[in-house]
Amino acid sequence: MVLGQGFLALGLSGSLDLLLQVALAAFVLPPGGDYDVVKSFRRACRARIRRTVNKLAQGPEETLNPNPQPRRMKSVPLTLEQIVEEARHWPPEKVGELVDRLSEALHPADPAIDQAWKEETRRRLAEIENGTVQAVDGEQVSARIGRIVGM
Repeated sequence: MVLGQGFLALGLSGSLDLLLQVALAAFVLPPGGDYDVVKSFRRACRARIRRTVNKLAQGPEETLNPNPQPRRMKSVPLTLEQIVEEARHWPPEKVGELVDRLSEALHPADPAIDQAWKEETRRRLAEIENGTVQAVDGEQVSARIGRIVGM
């Protein structure tokens, strides 16, 4: 049976006749052996090969294993150091996306706060555009903050 399965594996990409020739040529009758064993082996090979060829001819939706078991891959958890080292090789925008995702996971956004900030941003932009308030240069703001905190 193991011998027949090995030939069957060889025949999946070849023709049925070639597979039979290989299978039967490989079966060597020992001296004084029983020829009925050879005939039985030939019949078993032919039947097995025909069944497999017929299954393959039915199309890709037909599988050789009617009850496949789902395969589970074991994942090895990465250490924090491995994650950091890997992220060092990423482009800055991908690192930023990772930080954003982690931050969002740790501190989920409150839709009410997000909406309030959108409204505040629109209000401030409108004040600058209509001249109600005067924009201040970022460097001036930083210098003023530095003086206030003593830097």
